[in-house]
Order: sequence, then C-alpha cells, then structure tokens
Amino acid sequence: MDWDTLTPQRLQVLEQLKRQVQEEQLLKDEQHLVSFDDHTLARFLRARSFDLKDAHAMLAACVEWRRTVEGKGLTTLYKEMDPFDFPERKHVSQHWPMYFHKTDKFGRPVNIQAFGSINVGELFKGITPERHWQSIIVNAESLIAEVLPAVSAERGQHIEQAMVIIDLKGFSLSQFWQMKSLAQRALYASQNYYPETMGKLIIINAPVTFTAIWKFIKPLIHERTVSKVEIYSSNYKEALLAQIPAENLPVSLGGQCSCPGGCSNAGPWMDGRTERRAQWIAGQRARPGVPWVGEDVDLVAQSKSYNVGTIQLDEAEIEAVKAQQSQTPSAVPVSA
Repeated sequence: MDWDTLTPQRLQVLEQLKRQVQEEQLLKDEQHLVSFDDHTLARFLRARSFDLKDAHAMLAACVEWRRTVEGKGLTTLYKEMDPFDFPERKHVSQHWPMYFHKTDKFGRPVNIQAFGSINVGELFKGITPERHWQSIIVNAESLIAEVLPAVSAERGQHIEQAMVIIDLKGFSLSQFWQMKSLAQRALYASQNYYPETMGKLIIINAPVTFTAIWKFIKPLIHERTVSKVEIYSSNYKEALLAQIPAENLPVSLGGQCSCPGGCSNAGPWMDGRTERRAQWIAGQRARPGVPWVGEDVDLVAQSKSYNVGTIQLDEAEIEAVKAQQSQTPSAVPVSA
C-alpha cells in the first residue's frame, strides 16, 4: 500500500495527532535541534501505517529518548560531540567507515557504509564503546538536523529521506558476528527515533554468505523498510548510476567522483557549517542547521494531498532560503 500520499483521511489523522501533541504539551521541553512540524509528524504516522495510537506512542518514546539519551539529552550531546569533527573521527572512519557524500538524482543525500572495512577489534583500540555509540547517535541526528535541511535548501524542495549504500566487499560472517549487537542497537534507534528517513537502501558486493546474514537481519526490519532494499553482488554499477549521477558517485563505486582528501562528507551541508555551529553553540541561532524547506507548511490547513517531497518553492523563495542560510542571525534563545 502507498503510505506516502497524504489523502484527506490521513490529513485528518495528522490533525488529530497535532491536537494531541499540543494538548499534552508533549514537545514543551523538547530540545529543538529539529522542528517537529507537519512533515515530521507525518513521518511518524507513516511508520505506523497512520494508526494514531501507535504513532503517538512512537513519538512520545522518541521525545523521551531525545531528552534523556546518554544521561544528558541530545542537544547537550550534539554540542559536546561534533558528528563531522570529533577527536577520534579519523580513527573511526578507518575501522567503521560510514559517511555522507553529495546527492542522488532526487536530491537525497547519499550515505555510504563500507561494512567490508569494519574491524571492531581495531576500532575499540582508539575509541571506547561508549564514545563510539555516541558518535553513531550524533551522526544519525546530523541527517535531520543539518544534512536534509541543507539539501532541501539547495534543491528548493522538501527532502526528508536519504539514499543509503552498504558495500559488503570483503565482508565476512566473522565481521558480522563482531558487529551484530551494535548493528541491532543502531537499527533500533534508526527505525524508532528517525522513522521514514531512508528512501532507498542498495546493498552491493553481497557475498554468498550474505544469504545467512540477511535471514537473521530481515525479521528485525520493518516491512516498509524491507520494500526499499535492493541487493546486488558485483553487478551493481547500473543500479547505482540509475539513482546517482556519475559525478556524485565515488570512483570506487563505479562513478566519476574523486574528491580531494577522499569522498567523505562532501555536500551542501558543509557550506558555512563551521560558522553556523559556532553561532548555535553560542546561542546566536536556534538550530545548527539551515531552515528546512517546508517546515512552516501547514499540510492540514491547505487541505490538499501531498506526495512525500513534492512541496516546491518558486525562484524567489529559493533565493530567500539561500539568503537566510548565508546571513548571520541575531541572538535567538535556545529552548532548554
């Protein structure tokens, strides 16, 4: 079933969820790294097939997690640990390589995860398990706090999902068992606290042994997510290029991109980021990312059916977003 289209009936459910959230003041003390706007609420509803009770419970659990995660809350954690520049990042990238790189043909950020290069034993020689888990959390948060808003601003269109590539070249069963529990934990966080943010997952270089691995993993994944998965062995190039422009795909994956210093975290979210983050930490802006296109749109009031990612801005609005992105904001109080 197509859950992406907001039909009149689903808009009514969205209105009910908004009313509940407001009446219960569910987000009163929410730490506003991101906006819990109509699009965000709709993601939670889609993740629970527009079942109001289930979506509300999911949202409430997410908000509580954001307030208490790691005993300090997500805002504090995100200030203490920059997902793109923390002391152990180079070491982590060598032994647990996962990064964002440019965008696909639909404007979605591309997230590349080289599972074949994961070495848990070497990883924990340079970072504690606790710190590594925190790096996974802030990396997940960066998608909705900075990456998606930036690609939306660049395209002038609300984009709320990423394109994910998992490269299994060199991946073995022994590696899987080493990372299994951590992968389960990360998968749980992704599905429950960042629902509906993956548009497509392409698994490449899948070895023969992946059949056994997939048999273990598949039951842990929501059926909507499973429907977005494509699995290839070494014949993946055509599938990737159907989704991603060659100039945006690393040479190592069959594309034409060879960024100076390596294809890691190249994208519009990095433009002006150092200044934005400093301003946010200093309390001079409400959030670390740029405004998310469409976050001020009242989907219910407009009484239309929107398909995911189809709110389009005209040229003047696009320029206004870009201007706002480049300006130094005046002091803005940050919610506690």
